[in-house]
Amino acid sequence: MWGVDTILPHYKNKSKHNSEKLSDRLWEGVWKGLITNDTFNALRRGIENRFKVNTPGELKTGPGRRGKRTIRRGAFSAWKGSLPYSGRWFKLPMINFDDDLIAFEELKKDRVRLLLDRYGILFKELLQREQPVLSWAALFRSLRLMELSGELLAGYFFENIPGPQFVSHEAFRKLQSKLPEESIFWINASEPASLCGLQIDAFKGTLPKRLSGTHLVYQGKKAGTHFGTKRETPHHQRFAG
Repeated sequence: MWGVDTILPHYKNKSKHNSEKLSDRLWEGVWKGLITNDTFNALRRGIENRFKVNTPGELKTGPGRRGKRTIRRGAFSAWKGSLPYSGRWFKLPMINFDDDLIAFEELKKDRVRLLLDRYGILFKELLQREQPVLSWAALFRSLRLMELSGELLAGYFFENIPGPQFVSHEAFRKLQSKLPEESIFWINASEPASLCGLQIDAFKGTLPKRLSGTHLVYQGKKAGTHFGTKRETPHHQRFAG
């Protein structure tokens, strides 16, 4: 295991580089599957700080000696706490998939399974927000192979969604069962289960924008309302469901 200096040798002298750029490089390596950390504390801190480092310009300053402005202790602690230096970072072993096409195909199938655990159903428009390795173009062949092997089902499960749709057997069983008509539930507009923001013609103008401050409320399959904050003033509005 190594520290940040070993993972990113170009940043060995951190005093010459911006801590924000260093953090971006580290998390970029994580998302690409190149490096990882031996503790979840680094991930927790990343989530708390939205995987960003507080820049000096964002730190609050106060009056100091001789009339000079100094960084307040609490602001400095917040900046230090946002740095991704918890635990030990280390490189993951590189796998040459060019020499092992079977292993590469199994990796793509694992990505499909990951997406099915998240969504239950997969179609082209749903994956437009995902990373390139999880895109429809990257995984469509694997989806077809998994359909032929019987692991997935393909068909037309939902109306107004163009193109093929793939579901797991577990999701198909849930689709066959009826939703409780009187149950009331809500979801955040930015959650994976939300259809807000999808580029589907039938949904345009019927759902609110995909904002983290907006929530959608349903009663069974009936049309519901959405509520959120606008200029810090709570509001709600009906939408077509």
